[in-house]
Amino acid sequence: MANSSNSSGNEPLLDFLNGQAGVGENHQGIAIKAFVLNIAVSLGLFAFEISGFFLLKSSAMGRRIYQPKTYLVQERLRVEAIPANPIKWIRRIVNINDEELKAKCGLDGYFFIRLLRAMIIIFVPLMTIVVTILLPINYNGGIANRVFNVGNDTVVKNVTGLDTLSWQNVAPTQTNRYWSHLVCAALAISWTLYRMYREKLNFIDVRQRFLTSPEHRLKASAKTVLITNIPSEYRSKEALEALYDVFVDNDDRSRLTAWVNRDYGSLRALVARRRRLRHTLEKEELKILRQVNKKHRKSGDISAAKRTAENTSQESLAPDDEDEAHTEKDEQRISTAYEMDCNDNAQLWHKYLKPSTASKISLIRGKDGSWKPASSFKIWASGEKKMVPKIAWLRAEIARLTVQIDKLLLNLDDEERFKKQNSAFIQFDRQMSAHMACSLVSHNRPGRMSPRFLEVAPHEIIWPNMGVTSLGRLVRTCIALVLFVAMLFLWGIPTTILASISQLGTLRSSVSWLSWLRPWPSWIISLISGPLTSVLLALLVQLVVPALLRKLAVFVGTPTRSKREVVTQDFYFTFLFIELVLVTAISSGIATVIPQIVDDPRNIPTILANDLPKSANYFFNYLIVQSLGFSGSVLFQYLRILYITVIWPWFTQTPREEAWLQTTIPHQA
Repeated sequence: MANSSNSSGNEPLLDFLNGQAGVGENHQGIAIKAFVLNIAVSLGLFAFEISGFFLLKSSAMGRRIYQPKTYLVQERLRVEAIPANPIKWIRRIVNINDEELKAKCGLDGYFFIRLLRAMIIIFVPLMTIVVTILLPINYNGGIANRVFNVGNDTVVKNVTGLDTLSWQNVAPTQTNRYWSHLVCAALAISWTLYRMYREKLNFIDVRQRFLTSPEHRLKASAKTVLITNIPSEYRSKEALEALYDVFVDNDDRSRLTAWVNRDYGSLRALVARRRRLRHTLEKEELKILRQVNKKHRKSGDISAAKRTAENTSQESLAPDDEDEAHTEKDEQRISTAYEMDCNDNAQLWHKYLKPSTASKISLIRGKDGSWKPASSFKIWASGEKKMVPKIAWLRAEIARLTVQIDKLLLNLDDEERFKKQNSAFIQFDRQMSAHMACSLVSHNRPGRMSPRFLEVAPHEIIWPNMGVTSLGRLVRTCIALVLFVAMLFLWGIPTTILASISQLGTLRSSVSWLSWLRPWPSWIISLISGPLTSVLLALLVQLVVPALLRKLAVFVGTPTRSKREVVTQDFYFTFLFIELVLVTAISSGIATVIPQIVDDPRNIPTILANDLPKSANYFFNYLIVQSLGFSGSVLFQYLRILYITVIWPWFTQTPREEAWLQTTIPHQA
């Protein structure tokens, strides 16, 4: 330990991250006190969350959060409200049949519940085996700081804490006990594989029944195929129908329809900008209405706000007649109405509020002579500037955008304006034809006319990715992998620190620069190294990481939301395996094992078998927090409660936002 102290004095940060956590585990396992405290804190948090759930689930707010499908969906999709009695509620959950789950929750909800059931069926028997068979074998007659004579060598062992319950507590003279571990491992693997096999059979059966059901196979999405990476010679309706007419009866092309996707990015940008401006206009007009209403509430002039609303909500500046909408007079008409709106001091709200009350916007004249909003970030921008009423400018800008959008909507097939993309939808007359077209090779060159996707609903499509080429997808994937590796390094630093903090009780006595922690009470150290570390680790990898990985999946070029979720799960599994298993094991065990291997390479198997299992002790606290604390939080949904009751109402400024908040199912928000 002297060498460790010297190294920590010279390079404290490197010593803290790399070596000391492993040294702490070699001398002492996770303390029983920290383990018990972690269980107590997790149980207390779980009890609080369950109690809050049962108290709120029957209230008006609880109905909005926990039972939205009892009133926020169509009549055929509504479910029966859960009983207020906890016993009846649990009985209702247990006795619900599979067909009702499929009809009300869909296949995704059904298979998620099947997953939870499968986990219970798999792990409850395994837990019974481990608790009743392995723990007594490991604990009774264990090492417990004893000296053993193995052959001609004298071995000194010291196992404490939770390590007394693991297989490393088995004495070297009682190695025959390892047969029980081998038999239990074989039983665990066999039972898990058998249950996976049964669940796979059920999945195939349910999937085939669903796909071949009359209600599904007659849907348009069941007969439509999305094809990507289409060569230029096939990017036309006629060419695609000629290629795929072999899958319909008598090669009748009238039985199938092809739509080649186009790049409507410019149109989508205009619509998105109009939506943002519309939202801003609503907030500005409601701001005026609230101020008028507040000022005249005490005076008893109840009709003031109403008259202001009628005056503020003027007629749209955009043309109403379709024939008139695309004439050269549109811009002049909008400009004239805009000037009148800016100079109109006779608006009703001017009688109750000062003109300075209304928001202003700064405009700057561009090189083309048009007036554009002056960006606060471009302070170097030069040119003539002026301040105008924000409401008047928003109305005029929305009207101009409406005219532009209407013009583009009349020319959606203009190939010069909207270029054809390398993807298309083909709808067949039968579901079988769509499956055959999706399964068979459509082009002689590899990578062309693939990948192909079935069961693609309109809301599932990620339209900006419809035009990504195979080369572009490859480049994006490489960039995403680089970003993912950088993300691993970024999260590896705090994960390694947390793994080291989990051994804070030992580190404060073995590391000189942590001596200031020695006077602290042991229960505080146990609280920091136990539940607090586990909660921070869980928050670190469960809140931010999935959102970032979902952005990476979209950046890769996934064409559908389902494919996006699959790619996200691949990234997330890799991330969790590296960060929660490898990085933690390295910081807790391997960094200490490596010097011992260098000193005596002949003992590599013995060293690894004795020391590496200790790294698993770090996960005891983490798994307890996961199974109790976070399972209760998923049921209680405290973040959703905070979001709906505090955060979102604070930012809700328009009736449209309030209606969205009250009528949107939480998981679809």
